[in-house]
Amino acid sequence: SEASLKFISNLDAELKEKLVLVATGNPYGIRAVSYVSNIVLTYEDNKITSSLAAEFIFGAFTNQAALPVSVNVHMQAGLSAAPDTALY
Repeated sequence: SEASLKFISNLDAELKEKLVLVATGNPYGIRAVSYVSNIVLTYEDNKITSSLAAEFIFGAFTNQAALPVSVNVHMQAGLSAAPDTALY
C-alpha cells in the first residue's frame, strides 16, 4: 500500500544502512523498495522463514543464495551479498 511504502521510505531516510527489510513472497514485490540497502528475501511468510531470516540477519549463518530473477536495472538476477557478510 502507499502507506507502507511511505513508512519504509521514511525509515530508510532515517536509518540508512541500519535498515534491514525482510520481504516475503514473490521477488518482484521488492521493485518498489529496491532503494533499501539491505533486503532479505524469503519466499514464504511463516514462523520458520521468519526465524531463519532473523538468524541470518544476526549472523547465525552466511548467505548461500542469490536473487533468482532480475527485478529492475539495479537488482539483476544473481545479485547476492558476499558469503561472509553479516548484516549485524
